[in-house]
Amino acid sequence: MHLIRRIALATALLLIVAVAFLWWNKPKTTEMSAYAPADSLVYLEANSLTHITTAVAGTDAWIKLSPILEQQSGWAGPTLMRFSRWTGIGPIQSVIFSRAQVALVMLNLGASEEGESLKVRPEAALLIETHTSSRRIRAFTEETLKGLAENTFGTPSFKKVTTNGVEYLIWSAPTGTRQIVATVADSLVIVGNSEAAVNACLAVRQGKSARLSESPELKQMRGRLSASNALAFGFVSSANAARLATFAAPMLLGRPQTESGFGKIFSAAAAKIAGAIGWSAFLANGGIEDRYLISLQPTVVTRLRPAFDAKATGDVNLPLPRQPYSVSLYNFADPQVAWLSFESAILSQLDALSAAVFSELLRSALRPYGIDDPENFLKLVGPRTATVRLTALSERSVVVGSIRNKAGLQELLAARFPKRTPNTPIMETEDGESAALVIGEMLYLGSTADVGTCLQQLSHGEARSIVDDKRIFRQSTASVVTYADDSDRLRGFVSALMRANRSRETGFKADQIEEALASLRYAITETSLADDGIERRTRSPLGQFGALVAILFPADR
Repeated sequence: MHLIRRIALATALLLIVAVAFLWWNKPKTTEMSAYAPADSLVYLEANSLTHITTAVAGTDAWIKLSPILEQQSGWAGPTLMRFSRWTGIGPIQSVIFSRAQVALVMLNLGASEEGESLKVRPEAALLIETHTSSRRIRAFTEETLKGLAENTFGTPSFKKVTTNGVEYLIWSAPTGTRQIVATVADSLVIVGNSEAAVNACLAVRQGKSARLSESPELKQMRGRLSASNALAFGFVSSANAARLATFAAPMLLGRPQTESGFGKIFSAAAAKIAGAIGWSAFLANGGIEDRYLISLQPTVVTRLRPAFDAKATGDVNLPLPRQPYSVSLYNFADPQVAWLSFESAILSQLDALSAAVFSELLRSALRPYGIDDPENFLKLVGPRTATVRLTALSERSVVVGSIRNKAGLQELLAARFPKRTPNTPIMETEDGESAALVIGEMLYLGSTADVGTCLQQLSHGEARSIVDDKRIFRQSTASVVTYADDSDRLRGFVSALMRANRSRETGFKADQIEEALASLRYAITETSLADDGIERRTRSPLGQFGALVAILFPADR
């Protein structure tokens, strides 16, 4: 009996020790924004890499592509991964992958003009909370980053530098100023493209700088986009949203970055109109759903409501070119009212000078199509409207719309499109760059070449309604619905995966891949006005994760 008691006691003790060991070693979720500087320009996080890989493995895209790429249908060893996560036992790469939380912070977005191009140089850092001791992860981190540096730079130089008790690992490209800089702080690995980026995050980790986790806007956006249940989450504060808008506007509007007066006006206007921006990603119906929210000031939302007044049932039976690269359907009850509401919402927030600048920018939106007076033009067209990009190389879209006042529209077009294409009903501008076509009760506006393509397809009965293509169309009451060919992003994902696995795409596989992509290629984005801003939901084969893989494994060094 004494022996049995001892065995039972020993067994119970072992169980207690095992449970305590598991409980002690089980990683607790860390608030990754507590490692990010409070003034981070852009913040992205993913709290479980295994959840992301499992979600991607469950998409229709992966199910169709993985046999062609000779990949497993899911990432191997889910049971082993769970064991490694709970216990910390196993190969170090499995332990880190199963436990890691990651965050990417962009701290600055510098740019310089080089000739006619604008070169962007973001300063960023990757934060990896390994939930594993620095003793175990240090060698693995160095070896992994060495491989990354060699793949990125070719033959980089390497040095270790210790400053104020902190050891930095630095790989530098043979030419230029590109670097990979890393340090290990307990269980946290910080990897940046500059020492300044690493030091900014390290200062937060050491409690010397303010952290992003204290932002009320961040907390509100987390709840608004269900970040606790998301595969990934992203955030831009209202202050930095204005900075990003200021940076992007010259590129979008074709103005030089050095035009400081325009930049100041745009920055001030953006701050009065927009608030914080958020993003989250979820697995949905065999694909990935990316949700975006662009917060707006309450008065702007109120003024925008007429612009986003969608019809109860969208009439999208428009004769469109077949197999377009993208189609945006505008589900507005009255295009003119929508335009005036949009204009009013923006101009109401601006001073006189800024309002004059923005008014001119808005009026110039349709000038590439030969239209100088948007208000009068939109009064003449009906509620069925779409913009169509025929190919990925098309410089601009074709405007396709129903006609409300045919006589008035023909009078307007006669003044703006005085030339005629021989033997066709196509009208052209004096410079021949833009054209208009009226067939029946439908209008087509765009480049002369694209409008010619539309006429050719209409004449041969090849144009059709988008509702006839079941791969593309889905019923929606959103104010704007965009269908976009996602095959380029999917193709980039496949190529990046092959580079990561050091494999080559054979001609036979290329045919199989293209066949698979053809059945997956369209992404659908719905844009609506919510109580606090503009909501966008994009359902696509792989979402932003497909683009991220292509970034991690670039085509060239």
